[in-house]
Amino acid sequence: MPAGSGNDFARALGLSVNDPEESTRALLHALSRPVVTIDAIEVTSAGENALPHRSLALGNVNLGFDAIVNARANSSRASHTVRYTTAVLRELPTFTPLPYWLEIDGGERFEIDAPLLSLCSSGVYGGGMQMVPNARIDDGQLELLSVEGRGRRDLLRFFPRVFKGTHTELEGVRIRPVREVTVGLRHGRSLRAYADGEARSLLPLTARVLPGAVRLLADLSALRGERAVDGGAK
Repeated sequence: MPAGSGNDFARALGLSVNDPEESTRALLHALSRPVVTIDAIEVTSAGENALPHRSLALGNVNLGFDAIVNARANSSRASHTVRYTTAVLRELPTFTPLPYWLEIDGGERFEIDAPLLSLCSSGVYGGGMQMVPNARIDDGQLELLSVEGRGRRDLLRFFPRVFKGTHTELEGVRIRPVREVTVGLRHGRSLRAYADGEARSLLPLTARVLPGAVRLLADLSALRGERAVDGGAK
């Protein structure tokens, strides 16, 4: 039964939110089908002097503006339906792009300046934001989304579009398929990552996909069918 603050992972599974009867029907239907496996994301600390950290996530790891917003939203007394949007509006006026370094799938280190950096399995977070619309939770890979070369004004135009997933058409939005990424900040700035809405390790950290690590009662075939129809309609 979806009972979280944003219920984004429930959305990724195609479950109805705020509808216990429909959720029950979905569970009973899943009981008649084979158990399915989905991927997990392992998050570990990567700094030489960092406290040891290891945790698992199922949906997404937030590494930029979205992590800062997540921290504010978690401390908000606003209702679950508006706390993330309210946090975006509170953080945006003073936010500047972050100076990252990254190592992807064992490759050479490179640098980017980006306001938004997210590692996605489900691609849905923030109370229904379709950050990576085509992400799949059972394909054995992750999607690294970055928004590069954009400032505060661009983010104001960016965020209204994420609820429909049309932001991926904008210049500066890049989505890379990855299996493992190590990410840190240059210039010694401190930033804590968030995953599935919860605080995790400070950067630098390493996140990697664990294919098929979690078993679920769910009907992913029906969910894929819905996405195919939606994609065709666009």
